[in-house]
Amino acid sequence: MDAKAEELIRASSQLGREHWVACSTDPADCDPEPFFAQTSTGQYLRLSVQAIENMQEEGRIWRHPDDIENNDFVRIDEVTVADALLTATATVCERDGRAGWIPGPDGEYVMLDETYGDAVTLAERLYVFEDGTWKIDDTDVIAESVIPDEEPVCELEP
Repeated sequence: MDAKAEELIRASSQLGREHWVACSTDPADCDPEPFFAQTSTGQYLRLSVQAIENMQEEGRIWRHPDDIENNDFVRIDEVTVADALLTATATVCERDGRAGWIPGPDGEYVMLDETYGDAVTLAERLYVFEDGTWKIDDTDVIAESVIPDEEPVCELEP
């Protein structure tokens, strides 16, 4: 295992999470294609851009409910680098306690109750080495849970 590659994959994953949170919190102020292209490519890039463009069209944003502590994280649990350091897979645990919000009649945002859930996702991600950096190319969700209704599908410590 190449320790430098693993370190760069972990950093890229964290930066990708930060980009997603920034763009989905304020989609009107985000140009998703060049922003996400820094940390993703292929199918993952297309889906991320499409999600933000849909939010922009709908006027929807994602943020934490006012009374919920932000305890979100993304954690890489295992990295396997292959193909002469050109591809890698990683097991990822993410927690996202944000909810969807839309503008109400008075212009203030109103939370869409059906979108709120303290979601925990366990996924396997494919990374490719492109343009001198590791980028997420695709993700395969292994399991999801919404706490406290369900047991978390992965360890909740970041």
